[in-house]
Amino acid sequence: MDIDFDKLAQKTFEITHNTEHLDTLNKEKKDSPYFEEMMSEIYEDISEDGLPMAPAGPGILFRIDKSSQSFCIRGFATTSIEQSLIDIESGEVKSCSCLKIKSEEDYDHVNFFEFESLELADRIKQSLFNRRFPVDEALVCNLSDPGFSWWLEDNVFGLEVFFQTYQAMGRKQFQKLGPLGDHFDAIDIFRDSENILRKYFPINEFSCDDKSLKIIPCDPENNQFKELLNLLYKGDQTFLSKVFPTNEQESELLRYLKELSCTRMFWLNVEEILEDY
Repeated sequence: MDIDFDKLAQKTFEITHNTEHLDTLNKEKKDSPYFEEMMSEIYEDISEDGLPMAPAGPGILFRIDKSSQSFCIRGFATTSIEQSLIDIESGEVKSCSCLKIKSEEDYDHVNFFEFESLELADRIKQSLFNRRFPVDEALVCNLSDPGFSWWLEDNVFGLEVFFQTYQAMGRKQFQKLGPLGDHFDAIDIFRDSENILRKYFPINEFSCDDKSLKIIPCDPENNQFKELLNLLYKGDQTFLSKVFPTNEQESELLRYLKELSCTRMFWLNVEEILEDY
């Protein structure tokens, strides 16, 4: 999400002012029959321009450093997005250095993304930040440089996820998922997940090797299978809400799928920013 620091500063002042007003109302006007109406009007004034306030919880602060041929994500994980934005606005050296802020214009390209924990934010930061990604991946990938993206082939029978770009080239029905993680880790996790996934939907064919993960369900219209597809397509976590681990292996799969979904959601945000860059 792009951040307008001028609006952020203005909004911070407004909230401080209105919070003081709320305290006065709480002390002096609480017994008034118009108390709830006045409270509603104040909150409406605070948010009338639609500017989203920065969350106080953990997440990532980042900026995309883009050239004509490649781009790099700069930034850091934080326990408080709100406090980190205040630090950046004040010119705090370490934060600005992580974001590679060198000019006033760079401040306009600072973004944030919220995560449920610092640990998750840090893992995704370590996976994706300070790496050079080609703008047009298909032009540069080959056997010696197989590309960074995972690709999803979704057809009437099931799904196949290709872990490297060159393996998916030439196929018609596929969706670029982005760099969702180390494919060797994915292979280790998914190879042991067949019996776990069978608990949630019947599977006709399952395979996982160095090239891809392939799942052919007995019924492609099965709701749980579709939820797994949505996790890969857009990071939707509905499928995760149905998984209740009963052993360490199932807990590891749940943790991995949660990280996978968050990485996918974050990368969709990156792609959206790049389109407007």
